[in-house]
Amino acid sequence: KTKLKILSKNNVVDAGANLGLFSVLSGNIIGDSGKVFAFEPVSKTRNILQQNIEINNVLNCKIIDFALGNSNKDVEIFIDDNNLGASSIAIKNKNKKRKEAIKQIKLDDFVEQNQISKIDFIKADIEGAERDMLKGAERTIKKFKPRIAICTYHLPDDPEVLGGILKEFVPEYNIVHKYKKIYAWI
Repeated sequence: KTKLKILSKNNVVDAGANLGLFSVLSGNIIGDSGKVFAFEPVSKTRNILQQNIEINNVLNCKIIDFALGNSNKDVEIFIDDNNLGASSIAIKNKNKKRKEAIKQIKLDDFVEQNQISKIDFIKADIEGAERDMLKGAERTIKKFKPRIAICTYHLPDDPEVLGGILKEFVPEYNIVHKYKKIYAWI
């Protein structure tokens, strides 16, 4: 319980919301005092996410049908229908036979366009696109210095590259590598 206190009264970005486990959990913890921005670009996955948000009565979660990246553009995502959570813009393999056209946005532009006054926590598991997502969130990270939990197991150099990007943006970040993730906070 103590570890989840970091989410109380906060605005949360769930990059790669998938089926909504983290979105539901964080939405229930922060309640009316914050908002969850659940980014899920894959239509089939997003439909299940929407159902899970509704079933769990998470009223403070906004589902966004964009991928987060380092540019605002149309991109293709490669989908593994046997494992929707493995869908990726960055990683292609033989299991990902289907493609879907999606929209991508920088987190910086999303925050600005929606006049979001604070981002307190970013969770990112976006199948190898984490470094581009961070680059597209530079202003947001520098301004708000949110706590961050980001997966580091998709590309071999993820731990070094992602940690380096975070330290470049906010040298004061404490960074811990654990469970194939980076945890960063001030």
